[in-house]
Amino acid sequence: MITHYFKLGYRALSKNKYYSFINIFGLTLGMLSALIIAKYIGSSYQLDNFQENRRRIFVVTQEETVNGNTQQTNTSYWDAGTMATQYPEVGEMTRYSWHIGSLVLTQDKDRNVSFTENRIFSADSSFFKVFSFPLIHGDAQTALSRPHSIVLTRAASRKYFGNENPIGKALLIRVPWGQETTYEVTGVTEDIPENSRFQFDFLVAQSPPEPAESWLVPGYATYLLLTKTDQATTIGEKLTDALKEEAQLKEADKKVKITLEPFTKVQLPATAVLLVVTGIFIVIISWANYINQVIAQSYMRIKETGVLRVIGASSGNLKTQFIVESSLLCSTALLLIILIYSGLEPVLQSLTNGHFLPLFNDPTPINFLFLAIFAAGIILAASIPTVILFSQDSGASLRQTYNSKIGGIGLRKGLVAIQFSISAVLMISIFVITNQLSYIRHKDKGINMENTLIVKAPMINAKWDVRRKTMALFKEKCAELPFVSGITSSTTVPAEEYRQETYISFQGKEEKAMVHQNDVDDRFFDFYQVRFAAGHNFIPDARSINRNSIILNESAAKALGIFDFDKAIDTKITDHETEEVYNLIGIVKDYHKTALKYQMRPTAFKFNDLRGHFSLKLNPGTAEGEHLEAAIGAVQGIWNNVYPDASFESYFLKEKFEADNMEDLYLGRLFECFTFLSIIVSCLGLFGLSLLISTKRQKEIGVRKVFGATSMHILTSMIKGYLSPLLVSMAVGAPLAYGLMNRWLMNYAYHTGIGMGTISSALLVLVLIFLFTVSYHTIRSAVANPVTVLRD
Repeated sequence: MITHYFKLGYRALSKNKYYSFINIFGLTLGMLSALIIAKYIGSSYQLDNFQENRRRIFVVTQEETVNGNTQQTNTSYWDAGTMATQYPEVGEMTRYSWHIGSLVLTQDKDRNVSFTENRIFSADSSFFKVFSFPLIHGDAQTALSRPHSIVLTRAASRKYFGNENPIGKALLIRVPWGQETTYEVTGVTEDIPENSRFQFDFLVAQSPPEPAESWLVPGYATYLLLTKTDQATTIGEKLTDALKEEAQLKEADKKVKITLEPFTKVQLPATAVLLVVTGIFIVIISWANYINQVIAQSYMRIKETGVLRVIGASSGNLKTQFIVESSLLCSTALLLIILIYSGLEPVLQSLTNGHFLPLFNDPTPINFLFLAIFAAGIILAASIPTVILFSQDSGASLRQTYNSKIGGIGLRKGLVAIQFSISAVLMISIFVITNQLSYIRHKDKGINMENTLIVKAPMINAKWDVRRKTMALFKEKCAELPFVSGITSSTTVPAEEYRQETYISFQGKEEKAMVHQNDVDDRFFDFYQVRFAAGHNFIPDARSINRNSIILNESAAKALGIFDFDKAIDTKITDHETEEVYNLIGIVKDYHKTALKYQMRPTAFKFNDLRGHFSLKLNPGTAEGEHLEAAIGAVQGIWNNVYPDASFESYFLKEKFEADNMEDLYLGRLFECFTFLSIIVSCLGLFGLSLLISTKRQKEIGVRKVFGATSMHILTSMIKGYLSPLLVSMAVGAPLAYGLMNRWLMNYAYHTGIGMGTISSALLVLVLIFLFTVSYHTIRSAVANPVTVLRD
């Protein structure tokens, strides 16, 4: 019997090839898009899913308020983490922080190996008790218990020691300003999985900072392993109360609020959340389109079902028949989705650096949800025609007269309105996102990064006078190159995070402000074309004067309560980390050194020509093709002469800056792509529906033309029938899109607005797409020869 149903189903789908194609193509396109979004977003939820204690681990988050300014930061060394160990609900505590990019050298006479490494982190001895990183060599319980201990990954161990067991071997780590520390290898762990937030190659034993920094510098990520997870909120409140009494925080007028967040909590970027919403919208559009097509095609089968009912078919028989037909159609779409996704998977993995779940992963919640949606769609698509066709009597069915109130034109227009309401939201969103991405690319950053080559600071161990001489020599030799128009040095370059923070005050006032610190030479501001709001630059070749001077950016000045910049020049600024007093000689305009989603950082610039990264300005045309390779080779040749024992590393600043914005740009492009596909699915459904309506009204149109109606009158009359769902979709979609996109824009510290011009332009495009979609079959029906139509 079931074979009979499959034969009938196959015949029905083959008979209506055009509609079958629209349904299969629409479902495939829509659900494939939703699946790709789900697999991409789902990879975020696989982060550290191999950690055995992940449901008991909590992240200590710190919200600090200084002078009325509140920001979320990492924790300091001594505060919440150390205090938390006093509570019985806390089983273990560990801190984790970035060490610094350093030169790593072996101390083995038989092996002379050195590389510059950036994935060096430090952690407490309890790190391997909290997190599940199995050791190949060494004891996880004691690997980081002694000072100057270091744990390597398998790859790092092979890089420096080959296939030997490195336990007990020594590694020397030299930081950019020349300080050296020798570490003993006490453990080797398996290579870190890509789906872990702890991407280290070297993990050194945590060392306490200087007492002055211990409570004030928020440079540590702190994790607690709780014995009672339901006490997380209470522990956060206790830590907040305890920190109110800490002397250093009181002195700095710094208020701290502590909360504990689950380690398993995933914080998606704003644009990724928008992708999730888009995926849900695409699913709704796909199935609304499919069900609308099914309802419309039910009218074409009134006589067929009438005959079946007369000869004794029950609603169960018809429902089974429709389920089989729907199953065949949906199974075809599902098979196409699997085949296409399997073919695209390697490309998707490559484009996202592996941040994509495979189609058949374990466990498979996304796959189960996907199949459940298909199963529900099959049942719903089979039930609706059965209810519609059994809601009218058999006589009317045999006469092909539709007299049911179920599934009428109102329902069909309602489904079209739902589809195009979502399309209106997505279309407006595309315009807003495109404007924001264009704003990010073209906004004046307040700094000139064009043709700037960054050469990372030399890792050398030398006295300060030697360092100054070598830096001056390198700058001098590079400045003589014909393609170099300028050179400067600084401890932090634009597009990199600041690594040094301090507290400063103005004219001896008690109010302090936390600022980032950047040590620069006297050419830095001219090199990067940073404009001065007041005052002047460091004086060339005047080291003794410059060392007692300081320059602030606008954000730092305002944080100190300075609003009349000119009056503030030549006043005193106190650095409370070193207790040194500086003369304020200038205030520079704020410039963007990181992505535009972040606020300008309050920054203090001090003079230093002893250490730092080099910035070289290349002449236009040099930074491309063969000229670029030759230019870098010439700079590296000078480097090798001046710093023969230091490795040479360089990159272009603008590429690094653009990479910081790349995630938003990439996700924005994805959103635009999936929005385009969702509108195609909506148009496919409308295209098929307009064909059905035009076919159904052919004889009516023929009669009206015989009685004198013009083609334009008929065309206008038919298009009017589509306007009501279009107007409803615009009325619903516009305010919804405004609210959604306004909230999205709030995630950027610097963003565009949503004007009426943007909304109007998006809706106009949607109207044109709508009219273009319905016009083809409508025009054909309006201009058809009435004699031919009525004869048929």
